[in-house]
Amino acid sequence: MTRVDFYVLASTDSASTDPAASDTATSDPATSHPTATEPESTNSIDSRTDMVCKLAEKAVRQSRRVFIHTDDQDLAKRVDEALWGFRDDSFVPHCRVVCTDHTDGHASTNTGTNSGTSTSTGTTYTTQAVQEPVAIGYNTEPDLERSVLINLAESVPPFFSRFERTLEVVTEAPGVREGARERYRYYQQRGYPLHHHKL
Repeated sequence: MTRVDFYVLASTDSASTDPAASDTATSDPATSHPTATEPESTNSIDSRTDMVCKLAEKAVRQSRRVFIHTDDQDLAKRVDEALWGFRDDSFVPHCRVVCTDHTDGHASTNTGTNSGTSTSTGTTYTTQAVQEPVAIGYNTEPDLERSVLINLAESVPPFFSRFERTLEVVTEAPGVREGARERYRYYQQRGYPLHHHKL
């Protein structure tokens, strides 16, 4: 059964969203309550992206293959760029995988250069995408050779149970926190083992 880990990053923006400054703070993202409804800030996105890079790097060092799932094309690009140089002394080999048969009407192309294998989901995996230890997907299903999923989407991906581990990286920003509570409940109600890391 897939193990699910929630990594909750403390807000760096203001005391109003700082869990230490809130009487409603809790270690359970399913029961914490937002104090405001503003969108996720740039600082919050940067800290979230930095944590994703660290988790991906750690997994690769443990010889695990990682799929980073987003439902936001800009966020996928941001993670891609961050992985190129988030540390001066290391590099995390990765590539982006893009669905070639979008049902939402958006045209897209693969970022790899060689032809690869197709799945029944309309996603074509280039040779590069299959070989790299980290793949970043935007509204795309992963190939079958990965053991760690890092979910940055607002909903639970339908394929998460294919993985040994699913990592949810969330911030205290109200918009992100609300989605995290829903995902936490989803996993909890279905009996998946949950682990919570407040950072």
